[in-house]
Amino acid sequence: MFAATDISLISLIEHKQVMYSVVDYMDQHNTELVNEAVYIQSVRDLIQTKTRKTEQQRLAKIFDLENLISAGLIIEVDKATRNILFHSAVIEVFRLFDSKRLRELTNADLEELSARLDNAREGLLKHISGDAKDLEEHIEVVFLLLSEISSRLQTNTRSLQSKAHNLADTIDTANDNSINLNSLEDIQQKHQTLAEIQKIYQRNILPMLEFLNEYEQIKGLSPLKKITAIHNIFNDFSYTDEAYRVQQYKISITTHYKVIESISQLLERYSRQEKLYRQQYNCIEIAYQSLMDSAAQLSDGKLNTQYFNDNEAVFFHSESFYGLKHYRAAQKSLINWADINHRAYLDEYLLNAQQRELDETAIAKTQTLLKQDQQLERWQAQQHKQALENFISEIVIRPPIDDIYIEILSQLKESIASTDLSDVLFIARQLQLKKHWKLDIHFEQPQSQLIHSQKKLSYWRRELKS
Repeated sequence: MFAATDISLISLIEHKQVMYSVVDYMDQHNTELVNEAVYIQSVRDLIQTKTRKTEQQRLAKIFDLENLISAGLIIEVDKATRNILFHSAVIEVFRLFDSKRLRELTNADLEELSARLDNAREGLLKHISGDAKDLEEHIEVVFLLLSEISSRLQTNTRSLQSKAHNLADTIDTANDNSINLNSLEDIQQKHQTLAEIQKIYQRNILPMLEFLNEYEQIKGLSPLKKITAIHNIFNDFSYTDEAYRVQQYKISITTHYKVIESISQLLERYSRQEKLYRQQYNCIEIAYQSLMDSAAQLSDGKLNTQYFNDNEAVFFHSESFYGLKHYRAAQKSLINWADINHRAYLDEYLLNAQQRELDETAIAKTQTLLKQDQQLERWQAQQHKQALENFISEIVIRPPIDDIYIEILSQLKESIASTDLSDVLFIARQLQLKKHWKLDIHFEQPQSQLIHSQKKLSYWRRELKS
């Protein structure tokens, strides 16, 4: 007999460590699937902590995969790969319990939200002077989108705050505890933490700052300007209540910028700190290598002379190390160079320098090609826009027309080689504004459809009467 959904979910919540291991696995491997072995091992670890046999049996029954599938908490188990797919709502519940496990918004997520704002703005312009029912439905869509954006930004900000402060605390604690420079493991752990900070800064912070900066110079309107455009549309058509609500959402979204900027400053400080440490180390490494080389050239090993010349290079290079100390929090420990593999560190530096040079070359080539593509796209867009404007000025449509979209598409295909279904909507809107057409919209099921260039447009049929 299977346990009910609420009982199963409550048991998962009571023993969060199992689902935390699932969420951590998903984040580490950047996937929605969880390996069955990982889940089973977490359940076994939980059951082993229980001393009563009845409790062990109860947990084994509830955490059984078949029970969770029956309860709807697991969507499927792939029998071939033995991967588990949990219901997304279940995963999000456990992310909310721990801010460190909240999902951050990536650049792709923010671009998708920005594109949806474009669609909402264009749809509002399309429906604002049309059918009241269509307009009401679209207004609801607009505010659902603004609510979603505000909610996701709030969750994202909480997650970034938590992760940034935890990583910063890790580095500060390591500094306070005086990391042993002779321990490669300690050094690598600190470098991994700093690398994670750099990753968060590049992958999450910078895209968020661009998204929230109303004056960011990007292609097209910034997201906040798109929200402002929606606000202006409502204002222009005297929808004052809706305009006020949009303005409130914009204020709510804008408040995240200050928090993200403070996180950015925190992470930048540690990035600059690591860069400074690396520069200092490189300078000392170069001086030490010079000292070692000059010491090797000091004598042929036979010691034929009793005294060394004061002008030997070794004495000049050794002056760099007089009084040199490595100050930690306690400001006590001296650098012990003898136990450090300088060659390994030098090889690491040279390898990184070579990789940086390759990366910079590749980035420069990519940016050049991207700029060329963007210029070609802009030129093609301008040519296409001009062709549409010429078409609108020359098109002849005599009512009655049973379906205005079909009529426009048929003439458009004859005049312009590369057309899109969005061009049909644009032309219909422009003709309606210029010629003051009154179109009768027929709300009939199923909706009418246009198919062109392997794309499909579903719409309510619009009739132009004489």
